[in-house]
Amino acid sequence: MKLTSRFFGVLLVGTLAAVTAWSDDLARPAKGHVDLDALFPDAVIVKAKNFQIKRARFDEDIIRVKTSAGFTGATPPAIVRQVLDNLIINQILMGKATESEKAYATREAEKNLESIKKTAVSEDVLIRQLGAMNFTIDKLRERLSEDATAEAVLHKRLNVTDDQIKKYYDEHPAKFEEPEMARVNHLLMGFVDLKTGAPLSDADKAAKLKLMQDIVKRARAGEDFKKLADQYTEDSSGKQMGSELKFPRGLPKVPLEFESAAFSLKPGQVSDVVVSQVGYHVIKLIEIIPAKKLAFDAEKDIIRKYLERMETEKIKQDDYEKLKKEAGVEILDPQLRDIENEPTLAPKTPPDITVK
Repeated sequence: MKLTSRFFGVLLVGTLAAVTAWSDDLARPAKGHVDLDALFPDAVIVKAKNFQIKRARFDEDIIRVKTSAGFTGATPPAIVRQVLDNLIINQILMGKATESEKAYATREAEKNLESIKKTAVSEDVLIRQLGAMNFTIDKLRERLSEDATAEAVLHKRLNVTDDQIKKYYDEHPAKFEEPEMARVNHLLMGFVDLKTGAPLSDADKAAKLKLMQDIVKRARAGEDFKKLADQYTEDSSGKQMGSELKFPRGLPKVPLEFESAAFSLKPGQVSDVVVSQVGYHVIKLIEIIPAKKLAFDAEKDIIRKYLERMETEKIKQDDYEKLKKEAGVEILDPQLRDIENEPTLAPKTPPDITVK
């Protein structure tokens, strides 16, 4: 991967000969020193006329794909091939990018990264999630830039029309129906010790229940519920979002007891203490948002981008063998050469459109 540029400078003091001798001393391994780079070199697994792909980069992408898909154990050959194919085609297309296409890709990558950050509970949580995949924010930015560059190169070949966009909208009505939503403020006290992660004793649970019942009385007496939530909630994501949630019925991550209580309230009403598997909740309903169909004009650009990405992936697959030959791609790793004979997965497609 490309790391942030490192600049090594030498303070030129004395004669050129002295500097040369000093540099030679630094380059000479110390007694007992093991050169790990020489001992464990990052092998080149694919080479071409204008690029090469190393084992570490390939392994990073395998880990990321497996973690995202929930795979454990041996990686299926079809997944290995898809990762390899995607790496090769992106490298080929990046080599064809103009300066304006690279600049566009950089802007798109930053926009996409900001979008990802906004959907995360917090940037710290995102960093931890990426760390589980041996990834960082910088690596994510780089991957987004690579994908955006490849798409920018192919963009001039795309031909998504307004009629195609309208056809997709009309033929997939369920994708553009926003269900009834509850918008609430909430407060949570969990059943585990925040410092140790150990389950609470019955006495500690009883103390929390008494405190939550007192909070319900204070909120119903007119105290600012949001301030109470900010002060007492143990839900870090709730604090990040100002204790506010918006959700439809049937969302898997929302406890059924929480959902039932929220949708049974009237706007401005505060619930009794709600008990779920994770702890005690108190909920104040802000509003029930009726179900609605999202307008075509509001979704048109989203559909266009989705269809363009679908077409981009199709072009990549259709032209893959021709582009590999032109680029002089040679797979050096024997096992990966064998993988090339495996059937590929269905064309990779971007995540489907979902309502906001």
